[in-house]
Amino acid sequence: MVLWHNLFDVRFSWTAIRVALLVGTILFVINHGRAFLDGTMNRERWISAAFTYCVPYIVSIHGQSISQARIKAYSGSSDLAKSDRDSL
Repeated sequence: MVLWHNLFDVRFSWTAIRVALLVGTILFVINHGRAFLDGTMNRERWISAAFTYCVPYIVSIHGQSISQARIKAYSGSSDLAKSDRDSL
């Protein structure tokens, strides 16, 4: 699967890291902010917090991979790209 190869691709990872830090931090504050400030973060919450950062990273990589694949697919066919744009 192409996604697994792209998870650590430098072309995608720097953008994905920035997205994960921004979106993950916002989600962390929403989901765990009170527990963090109160000092009541337990093991399960820390595991959940880790996933809070992993999910935006993976979603960003996926979006970039799909975008790159579409660019490659449409680069040779201007008619196909035009019809795809018209359908949006």
